[in-house]
Amino acid sequence: MGTSGYGECSVCRFAAGRDEVAQFFGQMAEVQDVVEYQPEEFIAQGDTVVVLGRFTMHVKATGKDSRSRWAHVWKVENGRASYVREYVDTLAVSQAHGMPNAAAPLGRLRAE
Repeated sequence: MGTSGYGECSVCRFAAGRDEVAQFFGQMAEVQDVVEYQPEEFIAQGDTVVVLGRFTMHVKATGKDSRSRWAHVWKVENGRASYVREYVDTLAVSQAHGMPNAAAPLGRLRAE
């Protein structure tokens, strides 16, 4: 999993390999609950799959909800996912996690 531009967001990071990806999802489950996670559109070409959707997560420490549209870019090799990058509204995520002064990177996706 690759991430960039998240600034202070403690749950947004780069993870490589099965162990790090498992740790990432474990950390996510510790700090927030999934309220909604909805894939809406799948676009495939060659070994690349793009998935568009939306989520709402409830952040346990702050009691706030984080809402965003998202995009995933997957690479598939020999029938297995070898890479995924997620694009979300990093400002919304950071603020829900209690970082109100987090900068909003250019090109972020806007929640609707």
